[in-house]
Amino acid sequence: DAARIDVQWTTQADYKFHYTDTEAVNFRWEKHPHTDDYLNVTGLEHYHPPPTASSKPDEVEESCIKHAPEVLVTRAVLKLWRVAYHMDSYDPLNTGRNPP
Repeated sequence: DAARIDVQWTTQADYKFHYTDTEAVNFRWEKHPHTDDYLNVTGLEHYHPPPTASSKPDEVEESCIKHAPEVLVTRAVLKLWRVAYHMDSYDPLNTGRNPP
């Protein structure tokens, strides 16, 4: 089994943390402008849940990560992933209270 988290940052401080593994599980945390097409998202920060990281407007969620500095967003992603890994569940991935 293998997995990775791909990270993208823009010069406008937008980001994408995309998890993918050999079991075809995908999810991602993102911050970027969107044209209000995500029905459950009020800000720029949003979360595409597993197992497919769907971009369907009614499936994308508000992200629990609200920090902007790169180091804090990175810590939050890693902390959320580690909790989910140790619990052997995807449920904790977007349940933090403005982690880390």
